[in-house]
Amino acid sequence: MKDSSTDCFCVNPFLEVNVTPAGSVRPCCAFVPFIALDGRPMSVYEHSIEEIWNSEAMRSVRRKLTEGEPVKECSYCYNQEKVGVRSMRVDGSQAWEAGWVNPRGDTIDNMKARARANDFRVPDGPEWIDLDVGNLCNLKCRMCRSLSSSKIAEDPVHSRWTGDFEMPARWQGLAMAIAPRRVLGIAYEGISGLDRSTSPPVGWMQGVATIRLKMPAEKVSVIQVKLRAATAQRCPLEIFVNEVPVYRGELSGAALTQTFELPPQVMEAGELTLRIESPARAGIEEVTLFRPQTGKSKVEFSRLSSGKQWFQDDDFLFNDLLYKIDNVVKINFIGGEPLLIKEVRSIMKHLISRGAANNITLSMSTNGTITDDEWCDIAAQFKSVAIAVSLDGFANVNDYIRYPSKWDSIEPNIRRLQRIKNAYVYANVTVQAYNMLHIPALAQFCEDMDLDLRYHFLEIPNHLSCLVMPPEARIAAARKMRNFAMANAPDATTRVRRTMYVRDTMLKLAAILEENDKPADPKLLNAFMIFTNDLDADRRQDFASVNGELKELILAYGAPWNAQTSRPGLCFGEQSTETLYHGLWGCD
Repeated sequence: MKDSSTDCFCVNPFLEVNVTPAGSVRPCCAFVPFIALDGRPMSVYEHSIEEIWNSEAMRSVRRKLTEGEPVKECSYCYNQEKVGVRSMRVDGSQAWEAGWVNPRGDTIDNMKARARANDFRVPDGPEWIDLDVGNLCNLKCRMCRSLSSSKIAEDPVHSRWTGDFEMPARWQGLAMAIAPRRVLGIAYEGISGLDRSTSPPVGWMQGVATIRLKMPAEKVSVIQVKLRAATAQRCPLEIFVNEVPVYRGELSGAALTQTFELPPQVMEAGELTLRIESPARAGIEEVTLFRPQTGKSKVEFSRLSSGKQWFQDDDFLFNDLLYKIDNVVKINFIGGEPLLIKEVRSIMKHLISRGAANNITLSMSTNGTITDDEWCDIAAQFKSVAIAVSLDGFANVNDYIRYPSKWDSIEPNIRRLQRIKNAYVYANVTVQAYNMLHIPALAQFCEDMDLDLRYHFLEIPNHLSCLVMPPEARIAAARKMRNFAMANAPDATTRVRRTMYVRDTMLKLAAILEENDKPADPKLLNAFMIFTNDLDADRRQDFASVNGELKELILAYGAPWNAQTSRPGLCFGEQSTETLYHGLWGCD
């Protein structure tokens, strides 16, 4: 078996398809950006899974990996490996070749040979299905983002620190918003990504901004545009629809709202182009299309006739996504919180009814705050079950990071999951600044609960990385991990293997922290403080009560704690400021 850590090869593009809540597709959850056609993400709302799976973009990825060429979209794993972390690429490839969800005992050499013979197409379709089935969630974890948590998306404080992402255009009542937040199926030129540091959020423009889209199937009669200038100085403004002038006037510091009916020749056109011209910098607060009458809520620019979101459309799920169900050997659910999402159960029940569950490994991530007997009974009908319980500390540390989690509910839920037939339940920790000094306590909990402890070494958002903290803090964390790992293990019992796995994890983490000894990044360390203050003030939490030792290490490093927040509405200590830190989230 060739060592996957010594080359750039990964099995995922030959086996897996990951579908995001927005309908974009990629070979795995770490692949950035998405599989694209003509510079735009390929979406299940516009393309079938088969079209995406064997698209030129996917074939190009397979071709490069087969020939030993790195793929730039795979840089997440490559970057992890550079700092000594065992990446998902290495873990997954080696586990697969050793037999994990590889029922035929296939090899990487055979995989490469078949790829070359088929011009890098995989005719049998994906064997692994990885689904981000919406972002419905009951938590807003500090290192998470709007794409994965509905609670964060609804939170004006936390969401302004997270990156924007494209979502399908949706009619709701009379209206469909198409800017400033990007929507799939629409081309934008001259408009920045969504800036959440302002209220309301805007997309910035200067000069010419253009929005192009196919004319919606629903008749559009009115467009509303809301703008505001970056300064109080007056400047000229012109708005055109399909080259027809619909507004000429001025824009100043005050918000401007213009609503205009579409000319008849525009309403009959096949495409709609909105062009906004202003020599001064201006923020686009809203561009909304209106239809004459209220209709049902539905996705526009979608090939799915139901108008539903992809994970709610049975025809897509069962006749397109799972079009070669007999070849599927693993299905993985991500959220959101999968146990809250009803469509997850529907898919599971369908696989059981088709007789496919007996040959499929069910995999999922859960935050451990909820479970129920029905879900556990359904899960037990699959060939095997792998459940990652996301834990980021023991007791109050977990509750601080994974707000508003309550630790007392987690242990009994884990024990219920462990009783599922053929279930492998393990803990997964995102190692970050907030928990780096507390990992041994979580490791002890895992040993007591007979859980393996796996880890994800946080890279994004980068202001929460352990490597942003002072070197002395990293060394202190590594020392605690080594001390735990080297302490006397329990006497020989059936848990010895599990115990050694957990302690080996501690040693690996300690080595990563020790080997990365660069000084703290002042800008990111300051962003860490302001982000912490923002969330503490909004959630009535206190960093020092959970991480007093880390705060002391930061102060000892010569970095006074910046008590500011990122906007005036929040108060932390005695200070508040309008200092804004944006563009720091390197979201995937």
